[in-house]
Formats: sequence, structure tokens, C-alpha cells
Amino acid sequence: MYRFAIVILLILATTVSWGQGPNNIDTTANKPTKTADKADPAKEKKEAPAEPKKGAGEDAAKAAPPAKDAKPAAPAADSTGNDQKKKDSIANAVAEANKAGYIKSWKEDFDHPERIYADLKRKSIAFPLLISFVLIAGTGLWLLSQTALCKDASYYPETSALRPAKDRPYSFARVQLFWWTVIILSCYLTFYIYTGYLVALPPSSVILLGGGLAVSMFGKMIDNTQLQKDKGQAPIRHQDLTDTQGLFIDLLSDEGGISIHRFQTVIFNLIFGIAYISSFLTNVGLQKFPFIEFESWQLAMLGISAGAYLGFKTNENSEGTKAQRKVEAVRNAQAAQAAQPAPVAPAAPGAMVAPPAPATTNAYQRLEAEVAAM
Repeated sequence: MYRFAIVILLILATTVSWGQGPNNIDTTANKPTKTADKADPAKEKKEAPAEPKKGAGEDAAKAAPPAKDAKPAAPAADSTGNDQKKKDSIANAVAEANKAGYIKSWKEDFDHPERIYADLKRKSIAFPLLISFVLIAGTGLWLLSQTALCKDASYYPETSALRPAKDRPYSFARVQLFWWTVIILSCYLTFYIYTGYLVALPPSSVILLGGGLAVSMFGKMIDNTQLQKDKGQAPIRHQDLTDTQGLFIDLLSDEGGISIHRFQTVIFNLIFGIAYISSFLTNVGLQKFPFIEFESWQLAMLGISAGAYLGFKTNENSEGTKAQRKVEAVRNAQAAQAAQPAPVAPAAPGAMVAPPAPATTNAYQRLEAEVAAM
């Protein structure tokens, strides 16, 4: 019984010192306790017969530490287990996101780019890049030149008829939206073909796409307002005076000709667009997050340029330039009529006859009279 008490005391003392760590061992464990003092006389009386079994007690004392080790280690094991469970749940979430091909937060992709390159579908990005730009940029450029995709509404002053799509001037706001749509979507599709991963777009890319839509929408509203103001009259906005002068001339020109604010905006968009593509190719080569995240001042520069464009556009086709636009509209219409070939009598029955020139509207006839009276 007394030997058992001694073993228990040894285990408790060792447990206390173990729990406090090697640098903070409690020195009171070496001091005799009252319980130990009381047990001393009995210990002396039965010490002799206990000698043969002393080795067994020591073996028990030596064997005890492993049992005591498991006790204090239990909370640590629980904590480690919880941490491991958290790590496993995060890993499972990432695996599910990768399997689904998307992730909710672009910041997670930005901080952990290694997971978006974990399962590359192609050895080189050259082929995905070619396919993406042929599909998106090639198709877009064909639509740009052959349809009214990025054209302003433009009417003949003499007939008030809408010009054919190929003859209408290019819209600055629509071309800007087209520019960023082609760049961002081409890079996005390239990366998906290359990695099989639908990476989250950073905020600046979303702002560029959304900002382009907003500028195009407000530009259309301004155009509609100006058309309604001249309703019932011959159309004489600067967009109605001539056919397209070509992409770059149309983008740089307002009613006063080539303007500095449009030139500035075009240059900014060109620079940032080229930087976007260059950064994308560099980041993919280094297996970093693919899309550039523009600084706030860079987005502010593009935003101020777009705001200046809209501000100047609201002042276009004003009353101050109306008389000048009337004269130019009549002069251009007369030059177009003079350039038409004179009708030729058919040489034989059934020969093709040139269609007659469309009749002018009453509004245009009034316009001619006003110009003649100036």
C-alpha cells in the first residue's frame, strides 16, 4: 500500500514538472511533503521486506511517464486535430472550386496563383492565344468594318433617310467599349484554354468593361436628345453632314474637326490596352496571377478622359454652330447630286436603267431656302 502511494507521488511530481516544461520546472517538487513525512515511519518499518520487490516499484515508476505523457498531450492533440480539420476543409473547398472551374474571390486567386496553374491543358500559350484572338478579335474586326456595330446613327439631310452601315461615321464611345471588350475577353479565353480554369477577373477589369458600357450608354442618350431637339427639321448634326472619313479620323473628330481631348483619350486607351496584353503574357510566363490590377490613379486618368469626352459631346451640335452646319449640309448635298452620273437612255429594250435620285423632303427644301436667303 505504501509502495503504491510512493509511486503515485512520483507520477504526480513528474507530471507537474512535465506540464510546466523543461525551463519552468517547479522546484517544490523536490521538497518533501507532509504526506511523505507521515509515510516515513511506516516506510522504515517495512523497508526491509520490501527490498526484494523494490525493482518492480522502480519499473512501475519508469513505466509511468508514458501513461502520464498521453494525459497532458490530449488537449494538444485535440487542437492539432482541429487545425488539421480546418486545413482539410480549406483544401476540399479549393479542390471543389478547381473542379467547378471558378472561384468566388479574385483575391484568393491572386494570393494563391499556384492552384490556377495546377492542371495546364497546353504546354505553350501560343496556340490558345492565337485561337482566342482569331475568334474574338478577328470576328470583332470583321463586324466593325462591315456592320453598324460601332457606328453612329447618321441621316441624309436631303431625304432624312438613314445612311447605309458602311457609310456611317464611327462612334468614339462604342469603339472604346469594343477595344476593351476584345482585349479582356481574348485574354480571358486564352487563359481558360491554357489552364482549364475560369479565373476571377480583378476589379479594374470589371471597371473597364462597365465604364465602357456607361460611356456608350450616356453617349447614346446625348445623341437621342439632340435628334429630338431638331425633330421635324432636316438632320444637320455633324454626324449627318458627311460619310465616314475612316476609323481614326472619326474617332479624333468632333464638329470642330480633330480635337485634343479625343486625341488624349485615344492615346491613353492605346497605352493601357497594350500594357494589359503585355502584362498578361508576362504574368502567365511567370505563373503569376494573369491579369493586371491597375492603380486607382491610372483608372482615374481613363475616367477623367471619358468624362471630358461626354462633357464636350453635350456641347456639340449647339445653336451657335447651327447656321454653319446648315450651309455645309446644303453644299455637301449639292456636291453629291452633281457627282451622280446623268441618266442615259437605254440602248435596247430591257437594259438596266439607273435608279432616279431620291426626292428631297420638304424639310430639306426649307433648309435650302434658308441657306439661299443668308
